[in-house]
Amino acid sequence: MSKPIQIIVGGGGQYDPVPDTTDYNNPNLKGIDGYIENEGFGPWKYSDYQILANGGFRLLNGFKFTQNDVFFFHPTGFLFSTTGGSYTNGFNLSKVLSALFGRVGWMQTTGEDNPTLNATNIVSKGGRFFNDGSFHALITLQNIYRVMELVAATDLNFNTYIEQLQKSVIMRCLNGIFNPPEYICQSLLYDRWGYNDTPIANNNKFIAVRIKVPPVVDLATQIDSVALYFDSDVTFNLYLFNDIKKAPVWIGEVDAVANTQTIVTLEDMVLNYIGDANHGGIFYLGYFQSDLGNAKAIKENDVIFKCNAPYGATMIEATHIGNHEFDKRNIGYSMQSNGLNPHLSVFRDHTWQIVKKASLFDNAIGLQMAAQVVEQIIFNTRSNSSERALKENVDKAIGYMELNGVMPISDSPHTTGLKKQIVQELARMKESFFPKPKATSIRLC
Repeated sequence: MSKPIQIIVGGGGQYDPVPDTTDYNNPNLKGIDGYIENEGFGPWKYSDYQILANGGFRLLNGFKFTQNDVFFFHPTGFLFSTTGGSYTNGFNLSKVLSALFGRVGWMQTTGEDNPTLNATNIVSKGGRFFNDGSFHALITLQNIYRVMELVAATDLNFNTYIEQLQKSVIMRCLNGIFNPPEYICQSLLYDRWGYNDTPIANNNKFIAVRIKVPPVVDLATQIDSVALYFDSDVTFNLYLFNDIKKAPVWIGEVDAVANTQTIVTLEDMVLNYIGDANHGGIFYLGYFQSDLGNAKAIKENDVIFKCNAPYGATMIEATHIGNHEFDKRNIGYSMQSNGLNPHLSVFRDHTWQIVKKASLFDNAIGLQMAAQVVEQIIFNTRSNSSERALKENVDKAIGYMELNGVMPISDSPHTTGLKKQIVQELARMKESFFPKPKATSIRLC
């Protein structure tokens, strides 16, 4: 990525923040991820700032900019936002694209029909380029420009097109590797028999579901929704804590309707044993009774808690201390419902492995890009004269051989086509992520 950007609080620069504020806004950094450093103090704690999607960052947890403070923003990659949830095919799409996009980049070349590339497309975090001849000679900016469906595309059109092309290539590679079944199981915390419900007195406690996720890197436990059951209409906050974090990792306002089960859907509430925010730890999803006012949770007296799930889950209560904190060293376990019944599911989640092993994908992404460009050359329809059409037919035959390893005629010489190279590369990578158990010898007595 580019060099760090110096930020002087109150310095008068175009984007320098003013004292006693929290936001550094720089539209030139839109879609760019990174970390911040405070001169004289070192890197800023990850939990004390937030990268802004529109460019820049925001200081959190009460921190504000002070006059003449100097910060440095170090770009590290790309941010990709998605709508309707970030998980697909067993990984977090936003995080994975941010890690893999720009591993291989494009070289700016000159000549006829060669567009000018933007800063996003020339980034090569792995030092390799699609169009340097190492993947295939047909991958050139000029060839891609000439087979685009949009005639007379502008530089903006072209850059947008090859950005999307790289994303689709990355998805093809991922789908070729991470295709085993993802679903493991799903269940409510408990089953209800349905009578003798009674309100629970408020005693200034923190009431929660304690969730211990499977201690492996490739399984995720998701809280899909939570059923609320209270005796009054009430609006309050639900909190998600991890016991190795002081502050909550999530806060969400919810509404319960009096004396009727209210279902609250939680979007992408995925709990990982190892992730960006935590390495290990136990999660707690719950509420503080002091937030309920006169409302009370309803205890369902006849319930059966589920067992034999990959995760461990049970109801707890703890002493409310400080400003919406609880005593994590003194937990009381409970077998009563306390107005919460979450629906939990477990699935394969390869996000952490993909992000941390991003360099393993460089060759597969380059080969897949080559195959995709050759396919476009073969099947494009941009021809307006018989002479050009004849030339393209010859090019198509050559492209067909390069893609599939054989000419579309009998008795043709055979080479290793791009598709076979891709299959071999994906098989090699799949073995890395899903190694087969080694054979063991058993000595019979």
